[in-house]
Amino acid sequence: MSTFRRIYNSVPGIADAYGAAQAVLKKIESRNAARIQRLQQKIDALDPNDAQYEARKRQMQYHIMQSKFRDEINKPEFQELILNPHKPAPMSEYTAREIKKQHWHEKQQMLLMQRLEQLHIIPDTLPTFRPKVDVSLRFPGLRTRVLEPGTILPSSVTARPPVVNIQPFDEHDEGLYSIILVNPDIADTENDSFRTKVHWVLADVPISLTNTRVKYPIMGAPTEDEGTEVLQYIPPTPELNAGFERLCLWAFWQRKPIVGIEDLKTQFQNVTSARQLRDMCKRLQLRPLGAHVWRNRYDRTTDSVREQYGLPEGRVFTPIRISERPATKRNQFN
Repeated sequence: MSTFRRIYNSVPGIADAYGAAQAVLKKIESRNAARIQRLQQKIDALDPNDAQYEARKRQMQYHIMQSKFRDEINKPEFQELILNPHKPAPMSEYTAREIKKQHWHEKQQMLLMQRLEQLHIIPDTLPTFRPKVDVSLRFPGLRTRVLEPGTILPSSVTARPPVVNIQPFDEHDEGLYSIILVNPDIADTENDSFRTKVHWVLADVPISLTNTRVKYPIMGAPTEDEGTEVLQYIPPTPELNAGFERLCLWAFWQRKPIVGIEDLKTQFQNVTSARQLRDMCKRLQLRPLGAHVWRNRYDRTTDSVREQYGLPEGRVFTPIRISERPATKRNQFN
């Protein structure tokens, strides 16, 4: 058998092509290094007393990062990130963040906006916006690793608060965040309409490029890497025959720490419309950067969730009101 063993022969000219490619990459690397050096010299020459100092410095630093990106994108470890979007990336590095950001723009961001508009979350809760951070949810006990926006979940799964992760892609999106879970589908029979209910509120949650987990204390005061639970999580319990309830989780970037958190609980509990919610966000200077949505409807576990959390007994709706039902036709032959 060894006589007929095929001998591997390298493709003619491949070694020369590899050497030429390496020479091209080294040329690009040297050109980018010279460009970075020139930009750094310009930054050092800027006058700190100039009114445009911060803007010019930020612009030049952006060009420096872009030059480093063009230099590092050809490295094998970053090429692997491009080919394998699910591989964990070191988000502290600019090139890795840009690759992950591009993957997110191509799929997750488009899917999120499609679901928010298709389910009329926009404008039933907040006006349209441009997502800048990736918000992912995971419920304890759910087999799915990452929850897709718009998924229909049973009441037993959403009885406990979800695990929330917020992944920013830019350094200026780091800082404190507020989490608000909104339900715009509470039936209001007196006004023959629907009202808005806030199910969960977190404030002053620190988020960074590498610290993406939303943490809050179950009991006691929050630590440095934890936020404050303003309104305790209220599990969604849809009414029988009332259709779906849309639960939208908004991630707001805070301009500064919120003052008077103790008084916010009552204010969020009294929110009954999207206009009131928008006014509160405007007053607190909250800017929406991310969102997620899931749906609930009445199932066989809803009543047990109500009993577990001591919630009032649910209502039963009919497709047509009894007073509006047409009278039965009499037998025309009588």
